[in-house]
Amino acid sequence: TSTFSSVSESLLSRYTPSQSHLNKKNMAIMVMVGLGLLDFLVAGVSLIIGLGFIAFIASILCATAFFNNAKDVS
Repeated sequence: TSTFSSVSESLLSRYTPSQSHLNKKNMAIMVMVGLGLLDFLVAGVSLIIGLGFIAFIASILCATAFFNNAKDVS
């Protein structure tokens, strides 16, 4: 078992830096993808709020124009 442990320790010491480098690279890619998705999410929510505000103002203006031009039916 002593030979096995020394071989496994040498293999671990040999492959740990490259594995760590891959993990850091994968983590950086995942962070960039996550931030990109978060950016699209925030942009979509902002767009929905902005368009909702414009639709609310347009509905008030249309209702005002309708009530000013509508004739009484009696």
